[in-house]
Amino acid sequence: MFRTVFLTAALMLLTTTTVVSQAAAPAVTGRPNFIAGKDAAVYVWREANGMWRLRLASGSATHTFQGGVSVEKVALTSATLANTEADDVLRRSYPGQAEFELHVGGNDYLDGVDFSAPADAGLCLWGWGSLGKTVRVGPSGALMTLPIDLLGTGACGKSNGSTVPVTPAKPAMKYHPGHYIALNDWDGPVQMIEAVQPGVQGFLKRYTWLSLEPQFGVYDFSQIQTDLVLARDHGMQLVVMIEDKSFDPSVRLTPRYLWESNTLPYLDGGQVAKRWAPWVVERMAALTQAMGARFDSDPSFEGVAFQESAMGFSDAVKKQYGYTPEKYRDAIISVLTNTRKHFPTSQVFWFQNYLEGAQAYIGTIAATVAPLRIAMGGPDILPDSVPLNYHNYPYYEQYKDKMTLFGSIQYDSYKHLHATAGYATKYWTMPEMFRYSRDKLHVKYLFWTRKPKPDPADSYDWTQALPVIKSNPTFN
Repeated sequence: MFRTVFLTAALMLLTTTTVVSQAAAPAVTGRPNFIAGKDAAVYVWREANGMWRLRLASGSATHTFQGGVSVEKVALTSATLANTEADDVLRRSYPGQAEFELHVGGNDYLDGVDFSAPADAGLCLWGWGSLGKTVRVGPSGALMTLPIDLLGTGACGKSNGSTVPVTPAKPAMKYHPGHYIALNDWDGPVQMIEAVQPGVQGFLKRYTWLSLEPQFGVYDFSQIQTDLVLARDHGMQLVVMIEDKSFDPSVRLTPRYLWESNTLPYLDGGQVAKRWAPWVVERMAALTQAMGARFDSDPSFEGVAFQESAMGFSDAVKKQYGYTPEKYRDAIISVLTNTRKHFPTSQVFWFQNYLEGAQAYIGTIAATVAPLRIAMGGPDILPDSVPLNYHNYPYYEQYKDKMTLFGSIQYDSYKHLHATAGYATKYWTMPEMFRYSRDKLHVKYLFWTRKPKPDPADSYDWTQALPVIKSNPTFN
């Protein structure tokens, strides 16, 4: 049997009989009558409970369907595969859209997708495939041309002079949400293979800017390529984090040509690039352009990430080197915008926590880059942290339906103390951390740092997270 499901941009179906116009949309509630091994087509209908079904019937032949469904203004309530196999894929590029590709071959095969949305939300179905750009809709099986405004609310956009609305122009994006193991700087292939565990979707691996650009304009992506092959061979996705911030005063992670006046010490001990400087923004754009040309088309390359927004410079350093919150705000927006342009089909992960001098600019940045489908999250999940609850976590609630959200279980998360009494454990447990991340922060990607052993001894490490990951492979 030949099947796959890949969310991208459309729905499609048969080619014979009279096509119903958009203005004369038929009833949609009720299953049409068809036999999978006889009646080759894409069928779409709504159940009485509001759940939508899409099915690609083989009709004893090989057929392919690529498509997607978009919802107006709000988020899809759910989107899952139906009657599919291990190699089928369903992707949620952002909360209001699901994309897919279906392949069936021979006999009476039937692949599909189930989705739902709030009752008052408009739905646009779009796509194409071996059966053309038509779909049979509702209990009558009326043949309609894609894209289809399923509820007649104008969800597919304005008509361009015909009965067919304009198809959304956003490119399909790789989207493999779930659990990822965040490897340490010193972790290598052995640790990567060890992290291939049930429920794990992929890895986050750190690469210093210096290692990626050892000389001005000369790029070395050999380690990424090696790690990408390992990830692909084990059915994993790879997220590449570019490091420009160290936590050791003697360690500089930026290219040598940035060391003189564009890599600076900060208060807590370490070095970080002068991120607000136009020259640094320009050089980061050159790096992501080269990386995007090399890796964006690779299906196992899930995305690129940047380190936390916090820098921690003293007031004297900020004054000396011309820092302002406005410059840093604009620089972050430029970096994220450039990276999206260079990685049009990969996730771009923005780790935000603190913006010195104007914390409210985190919200400004989020509002600006949300239409670019930037993923937003933070480096720490610490449920009882007062600063995070006050300054950062409200943005997760505000943008849960506008951006893909993520979170990171880092070293402190494994030893995070409950702030109040009444809990069965001294520290937040791994199941509690997962439920908080999923239910309170609404994350779709969760990066679990590979902490090798508990510290303190009565706290937790990454091995205690593995049963949680195995038991909760999806976040729905």
